[in-house]
Amino acid sequence: MIFRMPSRNRPYHWGPYPLETLARDPRIAMQENKQAVVPAPEFLTPPGSVLAEVVREYLDIFVQNALTKPAAAKAPVPENPQRRTTDVKGYSYFMNVSQVGVCRMPASAWADETESLAHDYAVVLLLEHGRLPELGNPARDWIEPAIADTADCRVGSIAVCLAGHICQLGWSAFPHVVGSGRVDPVKLSVLAGLTVRSGDTLVNPFIEQGFSLAVVTTDYTLEPDLPLAGSAANARNLRYWLGRNGAMSGRERKRRRRRATHLGDYPMETVK
Repeated sequence: MIFRMPSRNRPYHWGPYPLETLARDPRIAMQENKQAVVPAPEFLTPPGSVLAEVVREYLDIFVQNALTKPAAAKAPVPENPQRRTTDVKGYSYFMNVSQVGVCRMPASAWADETESLAHDYAVVLLLEHGRLPELGNPARDWIEPAIADTADCRVGSIAVCLAGHICQLGWSAFPHVVGSGRVDPVKLSVLAGLTVRSGDTLVNPFIEQGFSLAVVTTDYTLEPDLPLAGSAANARNLRYWLGRNGAMSGRERKRRRRRATHLGDYPMETVK
């Protein structure tokens, strides 16, 4: 018999996915550090719709108003790096990221032709792309061209807020988002234990239908996660479907995907 931890008992900073159950392989870090330095991520195509254009403008507003100067006095934060990481991850999940990981900031992860910062740590934020409305839903035509852009904007705005939070604690932090960053988010997502490489493709163990990344680099000492082992790509097993460690189960995710998008998360249509 497989016992299931109630979701109410799951530590908040673990987030909704059972990342804590995945195999890790520290040797992956050496492989990643040998990867070539790449340019900073940019929007590769013009916006595909009015909605995509607008959310890019909003992301630019967030970046322009980002707080990147640390407070003059340091806040009385915990000395334990693990406790600090718990706070940073909890903040990120409160802001509705799908997954968050932490890694050390290697020199090879600074983007080509950018100025590096005196930051030793990176907080990597991953946000699953929103569901595409069903065929026949009038919202599909105007949402479909902006799926990636809206996720880029959301996760980018969270990165800006998290960097500002760390700065207000008295440490240096900087948000790196698509179109305005100095790091390689792909490499950092692997180092932070959120993704694995499959050839030229980036794979998340639990998210199949696309995701966006943003990064916060900082000199605030944190406890790094280890990179995932290659076997983590096969994590959608029986324990995942049953909801291991109180995480959202694969069954629940499948049930939600069957629900019409316009109905939302809650069964308000049943209320009389």
